[in-house]
Amino acid sequence: MFALREHGSKGVEDLMKFVMVGSGAVGCYFGARLLLAGHDVTFIARGERLRALREQGITLVHGDEPTRIPQVGAVESLNEVDAVDYVFLGVKTWQVAEAAQTFSALTAEHTRFLTLQNGVDAPHEVAGMVGARRTLGGIVRGFFEMTDLTTVRHVGVPPTIIYGQIDGGRSAPTDQLLPLLIEAGINAEHSTDIEASLWEKFLLVTALSGVGTVTRSTVGELARAPRRATCSTGCWSKWRRWHGRSASACVTMPLTGRWPSLIRSPPRRPPRCTAT
Repeated sequence: MFALREHGSKGVEDLMKFVMVGSGAVGCYFGARLLLAGHDVTFIARGERLRALREQGITLVHGDEPTRIPQVGAVESLNEVDAVDYVFLGVKTWQVAEAAQTFSALTAEHTRFLTLQNGVDAPHEVAGMVGARRTLGGIVRGFFEMTDLTTVRHVGVPPTIIYGQIDGGRSAPTDQLLPLLIEAGINAEHSTDIEASLWEKFLLVTALSGVGTVTRSTVGELARAPRRATCSTGCWSKWRRWHGRSASACVTMPLTGRWPSLIRSPPRRPPRCTAT
C-alpha cells in the first residue's frame, strides 16, 4: 500500500506539474504514482472515464493491496491546463498523431513530452509537432490493466520507464525526470540511445504478439509449448536480421542470449496475459 505525500511536504522548487494525455491503465498508474509522491498531476480523459475520475479518484492495486486516491484533477482538453513540466502520452499508438495536434497549446521551452507506446513511430510523430529536443521516447515495462473505470492493477515485472531525448541529446529537464520517477517509486533509466531501446522492445513485442495472435495463446501457454516458443524465437531472429540490414539501431541487440529465457521463463509475466 502506498501513502499519499502532502504537497506541502515538498519544496516549491521540487514540485513538478505533470499531465497524463490518455487516462487508461498506463496513464492512470504512472500519474497516480507521481501524485502520491506529491506532484501536481492532471489527467486528460473523456466521457465516462472523465466523470468517474472526477467522482471516484483512482485506485491502484498491487497484489491484494489497494491504494485509493479519492481526488484527482481530470479535464477533457489540454486547453484547460496551464504550463506544465512534463506531458506523458499514454494513448493508443493509432491515436498519437491526433493527440500530438493538441500539444501546440503547451509552448514553454522547458516542457518535455514523453511517449509511452510500443513501436518506434510515436516519438517522431510528436517531434514533428514540438521538436526533437522537447520529445522523449519512452518504453514501459510492466503489465497494467483497468479492472473498472478508475481502478488500475499492476502485475508482473516492476513498473519501469526507460526514456531518452529522441535527438540523442541531453538537457536539464530531461535529466531531472530520472530522480523524479525514482522518488515516486518507479524504476527508471535514462537511455543514451533511445532509438535502439525502442527497437529492442518492438522486436520482442512483435515476435511474441505475432505468434500469440496466430495461435491465440497467452504468455503462459507460449512458455509451456516448446514449439510455439521456438517459433517466437525464430520470428525475433528474422526481425533482427532484417532490421540489421535496414538500419543500425539494433545491429548489436543485447537480447541475443536472453530471448529464449524471456519466452520460456515467465515467472514475472502473468501467464494469462497476452501481447498485442
